[in-house]
Amino acid sequence: MPDGYGNLYMHLFEPRLPIEEKTPGNKKAKRRENKGRWKVFLELELDQLGALAAEIAVQDKTVEATLWTDNTSLRERANAHLMQLRNDLEQQGMVVADLRCSSNPPPDQKIRLDYALIDVKT
Repeated sequence: MPDGYGNLYMHLFEPRLPIEEKTPGNKKAKRRENKGRWKVFLELELDQLGALAAEIAVQDKTVEATLWTDNTSLRERANAHLMQLRNDLEQQGMVVADLRCSSNPPPDQKIRLDYALIDVKT
């Protein structure tokens, strides 16, 4: 990349708590089982390069990433760096399931909360 552009590194981690023994009504144990998946969607407007969207999903040590841009030059630049990204992730112990850059438009994102912001039970 030309001078003035840097690398963006994202470090995701989730503290692991000891798994409680499963019992039929133990909601906390079930909730902990489902916490191993992280997913983020970003839409960026890059000054000279145009729009870029990215979706990154991590489950345990498996990562998938998709980039979307309709800018041919930006897509070619991104594709040129995907192999290096794959190598960097694998050197850190990650399993790369999928890395790609698409010319299709990114999927529409719906705002969704998987948890309640207000405790309505008390």
